[in-house]
Amino acid sequence: MPRPALRQGSGAPSHDPFALVTPLTPQRPDVRLDARPGHEVTLLPTVLGKGGFGRVVEGMYEDQRVAVKLILNDSLDAWGLPAAADYCSKADSQNIASDSKGVAPSNKESREAALSELSASLAQEVAVLSRCRHPNIMTLLAACLQPPRLCLVMERMQTSLDKLLYGRPGVLLPMEQVLSIALDVARGLEYLHPTVMHRDLKPENVLINGVGTDKLVAKLSDFGLSRLRFTAAAFTLNPEVGTAEYMAPGASRAG
Repeated sequence: MPRPALRQGSGAPSHDPFALVTPLTPQRPDVRLDARPGHEVTLLPTVLGKGGFGRVVEGMYEDQRVAVKLILNDSLDAWGLPAAADYCSKADSQNIASDSKGVAPSNKESREAALSELSASLAQEVAVLSRCRHPNIMTLLAACLQPPRLCLVMERMQTSLDKLLYGRPGVLLPMEQVLSIALDVARGLEYLHPTVMHRDLKPENVLINGVGTDKLVAKLSDFGLSRLRFTAAAFTLNPEVGTAEYMAPGASRAG
């Protein structure tokens, strides 16, 4: 029995709600995989999010404002950004939860291992997002996976659900907005399942547009821990990955 199609929002990019996203799904032809920071991508001195080895900075790509996720194996000035740009605006920061531990390890061996892990995470995001086209999935516009300047170029979102929920103590979201966000998240998951496992769904990884308007739009982001499978029968060797507070109880049970 086919899955029912969930309602589409106005102006949404066209997609087939019944098409499964698998490793055999062609990558979107509009995603450029050889974009170079400083050439096709212009980096702006505004940091939207930061972690131990990562930054999300504002940028320009094809005449539109974008969010650029960078892997830093050096300082910001190696990317042509001033040290003063290493400031994360709390008001509208865009999460980089793949690298959310915040402090980079100090010894060389640990640094190399962490950088390797983050590079693999970035490649996994490209593998998934370059095959997705859905109004409730973060849009990947371009990427560079060639060292030393690894980056993702993504659509610019206003904020995250985490900041919307907890950034204003004592202020509750109206029920209409709660339902709208919940439906958008459900639509995104319905599109991904059963062949894409996100494995780290939490408020930080739900990005929001339309703040201050009557219609919020929520999109799933951060697919660095995701798994792209051929069939629903496949399994993962590490079901316990993710953020502990948001993991399904069964995923953390040993044996």
